[in-house]
Amino acid sequence: MFFDKHNYLYLLDFKNITYICFWAAKSNFPDEIDNENFSVFASEVIQKHHELLRLVVDQEHCFNVDNVIACNDVSADKAKNFRKNIYQDYKSNRKPPNEWFVKVLPIIEELFMRLKIPVVSYEGYEADDLIGSYSRYYTEQSPDNITYIVSGDKDFFQLVNNQVYFKRIRSQNFELYKSPHEVYEKVGVTPQQFIDYLAIVGDSADCIPGAKGIGPKGAQQCLQICDNLENLKKSYTNIGLKKNIQEKLSKSWANIDLSKGLATIVTDLDVDPSTIYPKHKFQLDSGFNPELAQFLKKYALL
Repeated sequence: MFFDKHNYLYLLDFKNITYICFWAAKSNFPDEIDNENFSVFASEVIQKHHELLRLVVDQEHCFNVDNVIACNDVSADKAKNFRKNIYQDYKSNRKPPNEWFVKVLPIIEELFMRLKIPVVSYEGYEADDLIGSYSRYYTEQSPDNITYIVSGDKDFFQLVNNQVYFKRIRSQNFELYKSPHEVYEKVGVTPQQFIDYLAIVGDSADCIPGAKGIGPKGAQQCLQICDNLENLKKSYTNIGLKKNIQEKLSKSWANIDLSKGLATIVTDLDVDPSTIYPKHKFQLDSGFNPELAQFLKKYALL
């Protein structure tokens, strides 16, 4: 059965990791990227992935097929994800991605395929939702199971608990969060409160509106007093909040409710490997991997 050989699972945010590796490689690349030197640049991105994976995987763990999944967004030409259906402006402010980033994505996906690491997606949902659902599925199998989420995206703070760890990539290193207390120390709210926190402050990168004029400190204060949005709605006028904060909340409840729905990571998708990725061989081949060797030779890495 899948997941039964180890008590740990790594979940990689595929596009986020590739984006980080792409810009790390580009910042050190001496020339402007063009069609002639693209394969050289692609080899740099591949090497950055190698460095990052070596960095984030604990030394006592080995990166085997049965303990790692890369989660990806459905390609842009497929159906809209459910958040876009809820709110048409969701992520509408994002510029088109760098053309060379678009070209490098299938190369990295091929790298993972050659490494026999599955890259999975789920129509109508984002990589975050797959990661959330795999985390829940895996940790529910045993109280001893541990999930490591690898991404630079702050949204995963909401999933952290004593079985779900978050390795947040930061430049050339990462920050590890293994408990609700560690999340609280970083952002001033607990993982359970983090969705409500995002609902209040919003997220300009994703066009999530939040409550206009209320920033992180204001949101932290609200949740430290009231614990959650439901309590805040009932008592925000009589808990000692400044008048301007009360007025901003009063005008923003519809946007706050909308933002909470957009910011919540789905954790109940059907992620049984036999149904979501039925053709992948979840078994690590021992010995020489000729397909990987051929791929590395193509990019002058072997």
